[in-house]
Amino acid sequence: MKKRQTNLLQGTLDLLVLKALALEPKVLILDEPTEHMDAIEVERLFSRIRRLTAENRTVVLTTHYLDEAETLCDRVAIMDGGHVIALATPARLVQDLLAKGFHKERVEALANLEDVFIDLTGKDLRED
Repeated sequence: MKKRQTNLLQGTLDLLVLKALALEPKVLILDEPTEHMDAIEVERLFSRIRRLTAENRTVVLTTHYLDEAETLCDRVAIMDGGHVIALATPARLVQDLLAKGFHKERVEALANLEDVFIDLTGKDLRED
């Protein structure tokens, strides 16, 4: 019963996000919108967010997925313990880290999970 309730709740939340996007608001606040979404749904949401920002609309996004923030956000606030400890563009935050001497070994794989998904399903994540 609990799984069915969770699925129903998530479906309701997904519907609310879609309804909010359909209204094309001037400001849209999304709190962890991609949680429980599959890769195709996430890409569709990203596409809608990009369209809104291209139309000079404001999207406030909260996420624990920093790759999402890096991909979608013009400015990022890094928070810790309820306090903003950094606020800048993603590129500026990375530049500041590198300026402190940060480095890591770069490992580049020949394929990733996105490639596996596309191969197994025959669906490109960017298809609508």
